Amino acid sequence: MQAAPPLPPQTERQRIAESVVFRTYQASDHEGCLAAFMSNVPAYFAASEVPEFQHFLATPLDGTYLVAELHGRIVGCGGWCANAPGVGRLTWGLVHRDCHGMAMGAALLRARLESLFADEAMREVGIDTSQHSAGFFARYGFVRLEEVEDGIAPGLHLVRMQLRRSDWAARSQGARHG
Repeated sequence: MQAAPPLPPQTERQRIAESVVFRTYQASDHEGCLAAFMSNVPAYFAASEVPEFQHFLATPLDGTYLVAELHGRIVGCGGWCANAPGVGRLTWGLVHRDCHGMAMGAALLRARLESLFADEAMREVGIDTSQHSAGFFARYGFVRLEEVEDGIAPGLHLVRMQLRRSDWAARSQGARHG
C-alpha cells in the first residue's frame, strides 16, 4: 500500500477547503460521487454498501443532497432530510479519500447543519455512522446513542449519533466568538 502524501500546513488546508464549491446533486454527478465513495472502501464503507449508495443516487432524493467540487472535480457529497417534524437526518456524507485531512468534511458538515438548523422547527439531527467516523461527528457536538458491533459489516460497527439544536447553537456561537 502506497503511503499517503503529507498534508499541507493547516493554513493551506483551510484555504483549500474554502475553495470548495457546494451545489445541488444532479444525475450527471453519479460517477463522481461513486468514485469518491469507492475511494473510502473498505476503510470507511463496506463493499456491501455500494449497491445501496448507487440506488440512493439513482432514486429521486427525499431531501437535499450536495456535491462538493474543487476545481471542477467532485471531492465529496452529502445530504439531509427530515425524518419527522423537528427531526433531521444526515445522509451519505463523504469526502474523497485523497482529500481527507483538508477540512473538506468539516465544511460539508457545517453546510448541511446550517441548512437543517435554518428551519427554526428543527430540534435535532441524527446520523448513522461507523466507529471510524464517530469521533469526527463528536467534535461537532454529536452524542453517541448506540453502537452495534458489526452492525454495518464485519469489523464496521454501526454508531447512531444525535446533535441537538441547542448544542449546535452553543458550539456555533463559541466558534464565532472564540
